[in-house]
Amino acid sequence: MLEAVRLCTHEIAKNASPGNAKVKDSLHKYEWTQKYLTERMPAEHQHSSITLDAEVIAIIKGAMLYYSQALAATRAHVKKTATVQEGATEEIDTKIQRIDDFVRGSGISDIPADQTLRPPAEAAAIAVDREPIITDEELVKTVRGLVDADDATNDRAINDACLVLETRLRNLSGFDKTYFGRRLIDKALRPADGRLLMGDTEPEKDGWWRLYDGFLQAFRNSTGHRRVAASRARAAQIIGMADYLICQLQESKRRDASGSK
Repeated sequence: MLEAVRLCTHEIAKNASPGNAKVKDSLHKYEWTQKYLTERMPAEHQHSSITLDAEVIAIIKGAMLYYSQALAATRAHVKKTATVQEGATEEIDTKIQRIDDFVRGSGISDIPADQTLRPPAEAAAIAVDREPIITDEELVKTVRGLVDADDATNDRAINDACLVLETRLRNLSGFDKTYFGRRLIDKALRPADGRLLMGDTEPEKDGWWRLYDGFLQAFRNSTGHRRVAASRARAAQIIGMADYLICQLQESKRRDASGSK
């Protein structure tokens, strides 16, 4: 509710020129409503009630309808770009549903919405704070557009994610392209003599070594030799794990020629 009023207040303020009395009056009403809600809205996870007269409800209702249209545009934009993010629009969908529940609610549905800002036919997408599920920039660029359906084509994205991981491991450990697969993993991460050190204790070092080996053997080999049908959700999980392993490599330490850190 408050988000919607803030958005509309900002939009109205863009056109509030000194000579436009109508817009200035509307801006004053929206600013007053925003201040009123800010002071009286209950804190998160707390239940409370506030009294709103018909004029304030009309302003809130109009703002929320405008906000809903902007959220719908954002949802369409996210659907086009978040190719490996399962459930990327869940938060947006929830907000749109809450707005719909509000405007159709008892005592509110009969009050006409304020028409200061009418939802445009094609609203501009608004920014929604979401932590990206895939954080490595190279990995994002590599798999973008490949995870789109629940079919066998998703194995391309899985295989490419493994290639990014293997390449990053090779570059960080300083080996050339003749090192790949298990030979690369052993030379880079084997606790006894690997070039990269991960973990503080011997069991941890052994675990990291086996984790990278197991991941690449299981997913790099299978998708490299045959078509492997994978759902969109399953592909996202595997790519997410590759992202985690790539990020962990950045925390590794190089072993010098004498065998010490």
